[in-house]
Amino acid sequence: MLTKLRLTNFKGFKDAELTLGEFTLLVGTNASGKSNIRDAFRFLHGISREYNLAEIIGEGYGGGGFIRWFGIRGGTRDLVFRGARAFAIEIFFSLKTDQIQQEASYRIEIDPGIESGETDAVESPRILTERLKISGQKDNIFEAV
Repeated sequence: MLTKLRLTNFKGFKDAELTLGEFTLLVGTNASGKSNIRDAFRFLHGISREYNLAEIIGEGYGGGGFIRWFGIRGGTRDLVFRGARAFAIEIFFSLKTDQIQQEASYRIEIDPGIESGETDAVESPRILTERLKISGQKDNIFEAV
């Protein structure tokens, strides 16, 4: 079960944490960040579907030219918090087996490849760090830097 979402420099969130329960309802006024939270989950969904970063942020096309993935709203320009160069999404979840329940977390930090103001050059998006950790274990299950 997903238990917590942490966003750093993602869209309108400088540093935010959302605790999730068995049933979580997002309610708020217009422009309060509900859709941005949905976009964070969509970003993670794109990773789980093994799309590359350019497809997750932009669009992904399948055979015959049909769109198989609609990119994150606002694209690269609206993906990071005001002036930041990178963002991070971290999700906390519990893994339950017949005998044991463990807490785990997955964190990914992305440089979306924002246009530079001087040259209008666009860099490709890239992963800065990625980590999968199970609490109580000394080492990460997976870590890429």
